[in-house]
Amino acid sequence: MRTAVYLVAVVLGALGLAAAAFAGGAHHAAKWSCNYGTRSGTDRKVLFDNGNAYAVKSGGRPPSFKTKNKVWCLGYVQTYHWNGAAGQAPGPHGKIIIERTFGPKVRGIKFKQKIVLPALGSPGQNGVQNANWYAYTSTDIFIDGIYRCRDNNPTTWSYNKQSRGDGFCRVEVYPAVKS
Repeated sequence: MRTAVYLVAVVLGALGLAAAAFAGGAHHAAKWSCNYGTRSGTDRKVLFDNGNAYAVKSGGRPPSFKTKNKVWCLGYVQTYHWNGAAGQAPGPHGKIIIERTFGPKVRGIKFKQKIVLPALGSPGQNGVQNANWYAYTSTDIFIDGIYRCRDNNPTTWSYNKQSRGDGFCRVEVYPAVKS
């Protein structure tokens, strides 16, 4: 009888430890961070770039891009506004928008469905002022899945047949690290 009581106590004790370990594991969420390194060009990777040096028109459509089944940290986004050699100043309201259209759930990350970044302007091809609209991220923004790139001035957004009618967009990322 004493052996049976002892065995029951051992089994219940083991089950209790297993349950406690399982419950503790269920509450431990993965932590993610961005490995920006020095934020220099060598630390960044070009995830998507549909731009090219051929003649362009204005009025591009938003292109889509994939993260290739990997979590990344968004670092830099650029669109192009040749606008008949006139450029287009982004002004105080210029925005570049990255929208998540599909993607997996990843433990420890809540992905933003819409990432809105204030755009700055810089010269483009042949020194055309404000042909490039660009934005750097200042906080950790994780991306994984399928995204659409756009900005809030599609009427001057450059495209051509080589980009299949999609507006030029460049997306640079940094490694996301799970701890």
